[in-house]
Amino acid sequence: LQDPHNYDARLLMAQYTEFAGEFITGDQFFKELLREFPASRQRTAITFHDTLLSMGRYDALAAHCLRMAAAHDDAPSTWTGSLLLAMHLGRLGPAFIAKHRTEFSRLDPDSLRLVRAQAGLNDGKVTTALAELRHAFAPPVNGNLVIQQLRMFLRAGSPADAEVAWTVNARGLDAFDRQLTRSWIDHSLGYSSLAGLEFASLADRPYTAPTLDKLVATLIMQPDPESFRHLHARVLRGPETVTVQTAGEMWLAALACHATKERDYWARTCAEQFHLDYPRIKSIRFVSLDNRQSDTVPYLVNVGAFSRETIMSLYWRSGPHGADSSAKNPKDLL
Repeated sequence: LQDPHNYDARLLMAQYTEFAGEFITGDQFFKELLREFPASRQRTAITFHDTLLSMGRYDALAAHCLRMAAAHDDAPSTWTGSLLLAMHLGRLGPAFIAKHRTEFSRLDPDSLRLVRAQAGLNDGKVTTALAELRHAFAPPVNGNLVIQQLRMFLRAGSPADAEVAWTVNARGLDAFDRQLTRSWIDHSLGYSSLAGLEFASLADRPYTAPTLDKLVATLIMQPDPESFRHLHARVLRGPETVTVQTAGEMWLAALACHATKERDYWARTCAEQFHLDYPRIKSIRFVSLDNRQSDTVPYLVNVGAFSRETIMSLYWRSGPHGADSSAKNPKDLL
């Protein structure tokens, strides 16, 4: 590079190097940017995260998220959530924790217990994982960590534990997240009608981009055609403007919920209004992480404008746990 002070050029070079398969050099470029451009640290860290995720380098991704969470300077609970996802995708267990014990020692106790629980789940030790998850959070309760805890209880097949944790920690969530997470639990307990009412109540309110993202993410993780069609009708009623991101995410939710008519409607909307021609697929093949196939998550997340919340929910359903979109009982995928 001609100008070592040209941040944008160096960031592009770091990405290009990764995509060229020169991982050691690319990783070093990113680490140098994190060190030399502190004002752009967040942008660098997110770009590095997204590059590693798109390349399927889950061990390196987990190590990066761990370093960011341990630094305690940039939304550590958010980075903890990204770390848990990377561990899920890479099936990283206790050996990963042992390899990075120094960095893990810098995590707060609540985050560390979630990480140990995820490692236990990846290692098939559900009882050990549940024991870690049942520890009470230290006050003040962090809402992001509460949401991760509830999701992990549900993924571990223990909605009763999730219900207990929700009762204890719901005060740490805002009103929207409190009701949304309650709907997850009721859905997983088999109270489908009640969960549908809770979801519909949230969908009927005026929405913002972040709240719509959370509703779409819920439908991806807990597919429910009736709830999707309720949200579909609500979005069409307005008065909120349908953006390119709204249309794309509704298309993804329709795919996840096998809502054929609505899927085709949102595909046409994306093509006619936003000039985006999405793949002509009938469902998402969550069991594969092959980015060369148009019906897999790694391929789909790169074809449109989707929120981070939506992308993360797609990846949580993907990969080693075999959360097939055609699963007969997908209620505990959260």
